[in-house]
Amino acid sequence: MKNRISIYTAIALIFTAITSSCLGDTPEPENKASLTYGPVFNTITNTATGEVYYNNEIDYQLILDYVHATFGLSQTDLKLNNSFQKHTIQINDIPYTLDKTTLTATSSSPVAITAPTSLNISNVLFKLTDRVINNNYNPLIQLTYTVNSNYEVVVTPVTCVFFGKLTSKNLATNESFTVTNVRTNVIFNPETGVASLDLKGIKFVEAMPALDMTFPGIGFDITTTGFTLASDMLTPTIKDVPYPNYPISKLGATATLATGKMALKFNCTPRGMSEYEITLECEPVPAE
Repeated sequence: MKNRISIYTAIALIFTAITSSCLGDTPEPENKASLTYGPVFNTITNTATGEVYYNNEIDYQLILDYVHATFGLSQTDLKLNNSFQKHTIQINDIPYTLDKTTLTATSSSPVAITAPTSLNISNVLFKLTDRVINNNYNPLIQLTYTVNSNYEVVVTPVTCVFFGKLTSKNLATNESFTVTNVRTNVIFNPETGVASLDLKGIKFVEAMPALDMTFPGIGFDITTTGFTLASDMLTPTIKDVPYPNYPISKLGATATLATGKMALKFNCTPRGMSEYEITLECEPVPAE
């Protein structure tokens, strides 16, 4: 993976270290680090009723304890539905494992503190994979947990970034054209229930100029591992100006947060031209 750095180095760079000591004759050393994860939103599914609620525009504070190899988090604006009072949650002391690129922490019954009332937190899954974009550390994070046995919480970044290899196929002639490293931003708007795609430097044929297009109004579903996108028909925009001469149809995508990969497919029929089938195989960083 291009621009990959060891997670040991990455965490040291991005997290703010907090070092302190305890009072007493034999103080236990303390070495912790924290990271603000946001803006993100919670997708909260009531498994008893199927109701889905979005807890929007929030942040999580993530804590790593290097001495004890544990993970924790806190969040101050948790709501389970429209009528539910905002809660603060704090989850502590989940053991983590670490390989070359990914930190993983899981617990079926973690140590949890909640206020103003008691909530039962269970089934926590946290994964952090190192990633560098334009010399900035931008890790891939997957975070899920359960509240009171029947509220499944999935945490998703408001903006997800991918880099795709675009293949454009003329359905009339079967001729193909390829563009590499098309940056694709998926931007969610949970309040309206739709997402948009920002595609940088997109083109369907060699003679077409590279354009920065936005595909608005795309339906989405959040899954426990990532998300899916779908739209039967939409009109792309360029700098907020609609371009009906480039109608987009049959759009679908599936993404996984922990790996930073997304498979995106759609059709475009430029006015006066044949229909093109477009596929993007997206990775978390640009190809070398």
